[in-house]
Amino acid sequence: MKRYIGVIVVVVVICAAIFWCGRIYSINHGYIDNTQVVEAGEAIECDGLVIRCVEAHIYSIDDYKTRFGVDNVETLSSEDRFVCACLNIENNTNESISWDAVMDMTSGGFESATWCSSVNPYDMQDINVFSDNELKAGADQKVWYVTKAARVSFGDKTWEHMDEETFYYVPVLEPVKIRMKLDME
Repeated sequence: MKRYIGVIVVVVVICAAIFWCGRIYSINHGYIDNTQVVEAGEAIECDGLVIRCVEAHIYSIDDYKTRFGVDNVETLSSEDRFVCACLNIENNTNESISWDAVMDMTSGGFESATWCSSVNPYDMQDINVFSDNELKAGADQKVWYVTKAARVSFGDKTWEHMDEETFYYVPVLEPVKIRMKLDME
């Protein structure tokens, strides 16, 4: 009797393992990567906005402070860097769009093969100046998107070769993830 119960348990475990592996395979096989990759400088249209990257840099803390006239920045280490992208955003609709809505539609993040980070809205406040509460119909504005690259998040080799990586700005993830290649200067 014990042998009979042991055989049943083994058969059930094997069936469960086969079912589990089949389920994993079917889920992964059904995945469709609908990422749209845009080359550096190309414009994309997203919810009535035309977005184009016009400038991108990796700054040291001192270079960042000098470039944007910022006195105080919060970092974890003196080696930290700032990854910045300047996007020209044009309102291609017939109505004004509030800056809150524009930021909701475009404030995604940065990514490379080894790293990703969302934008930091607090750093963006210090370096962007908006003349109005909304982006008027037909108007455009350059907006800097910023994130910190903390030294503690990288291995030595990756950190030393960070300038050689290909970076992307990802303004939106849904319904189609858009990756804008950055031409780091």
